[in-house]
Amino acid sequence: MPRKTGLEQTSAPGSMSMNAAFAFVVAILLLSESIVRGLEYSPTSLFLLDSSANASPLRQSQGESDAPMPEPGKALGRELAGGQAHYYRLTLASGQYLRLVVDQKGIDVVVTVIAPDSSRVAEVDSPNGTQGPEDIAVIAEASGSYRVEVRSLEKNAAAGRYELKVDALRMANAQDRSRIAAARDFAEGEQLRAQQRADSMRQALGKYGSALGLWRQLGDRSAQATTLHRIGTICRLLGENNRALENYEGALEIYRAEGMRRDEALALIETGLVYSTVSDYQKALEFYTKALALTREVSDRAKEGMALNNIGLVYQTWGDSARALEYYGQALPISRTEGNRAGEAQTLINIGAAHANLSEYQKALAYYTQALQLSKAIADRRREAMTLQNIGFVYEVLGEKNKALANYNEALPLRRSSGDREGEASTLNNIGMIHVSLAEHREALDYFDRALAIRQAIGDRRGEATTLNNIGGAYRELGEKGKAL
Repeated sequence: MPRKTGLEQTSAPGSMSMNAAFAFVVAILLLSESIVRGLEYSPTSLFLLDSSANASPLRQSQGESDAPMPEPGKALGRELAGGQAHYYRLTLASGQYLRLVVDQKGIDVVVTVIAPDSSRVAEVDSPNGTQGPEDIAVIAEASGSYRVEVRSLEKNAAAGRYELKVDALRMANAQDRSRIAAARDFAEGEQLRAQQRADSMRQALGKYGSALGLWRQLGDRSAQATTLHRIGTICRLLGENNRALENYEGALEIYRAEGMRRDEALALIETGLVYSTVSDYQKALEFYTKALALTREVSDRAKEGMALNNIGLVYQTWGDSARALEYYGQALPISRTEGNRAGEAQTLINIGAAHANLSEYQKALAYYTQALQLSKAIADRRREAMTLQNIGFVYEVLGEKNKALANYNEALPLRRSSGDREGEASTLNNIGMIHVSLAEHREALDYFDRALAIRQAIGDRRGEATTLNNIGGAYRELGEKGKAL
């Protein structure tokens, strides 16, 4: 009969004696994404634009008065605390091009350009955390006095510094307009991606592709790299693993040539995730280890936490939960210190899975409950689904099948709506196993067949083998031994 875990096993040495333990690994491994707020990369040359026709009006802020903008080419450094905002004013003529760079030095900021009619015409918050540049540009549609707001993203963030510089101020030329068009395409891609639906992410790929073509025409190598990186990430999330690797490789080549080491570290981590997805864990570990060394060289704590988490996950997959917990124990405080709530949720999930693998089920449920609450708070549907599945499997191991099925059924639509095909297959497989345990083998086969189709489509050979095994077991239970072969 099929394995009652309905989930993956590993041939690596040191695997666990309880097959059931592998269920927890699967529920997290294929989506082991300790993602920096705002997703997977740091766009150092891109700026997110809102069409002025669609921008919402902003109230004039009360408090600190506007300061003059620094002269072009000169940097103005200031300290900013959590919950604070600084305002600058400058006059632009219709058709004039303005490009600003705000270099973050210990605080994560959001930069907004506000038109004379108080509408927001551009805003940027790159997912580079508290270090690195925020790059924003506009072409004035109307002459008048424009305001620039630099505000802390987190209300309770520790004080840090930033430097503001006017990188360009001139009448817009053809290249400037192409740059604005590329940024607008990219921004529209970001908005579609943020919806976390399969259809919107596929639409986002079209927008990113359009932006990439313009960046190539402009010869902007760093912008090309960040766009290739984003395309790779979306392909990875959609289960298009070969395409994801191609785009990550393209991004890595430019990152290395341009000395973009923080971005390189993140691309290494995400490349490792693809190899984890296709069960090449040794290759994944190589990429994670390279990333860990690089994050420490550049003192990027957020990405260091990601690398630690994912290294732990490889060891957990190989059955060494104790060693995995060592890495998770290093990753969790980093996520909390850095305010990386998505990373914190993922590490909580993984810690819960490690305890489940050690048959410490109440500890596992405690960590999963924390992860579920946090995932809901940050509207992270992928991790919410992942956590629900893991909770469901704990209940399955404890013999509470109705609770298990309820959690699986709650996870399944979240898997689908977020475009998480790997996770959808895993959840379908687990639901099938519940039906096997209830001797409902025809119903189980329906779920196994759907899981198999997805796993074959995305190239998940390990998952495919497991599902084929479970299909064979179900047919044997039905007495149809010819189909079981």
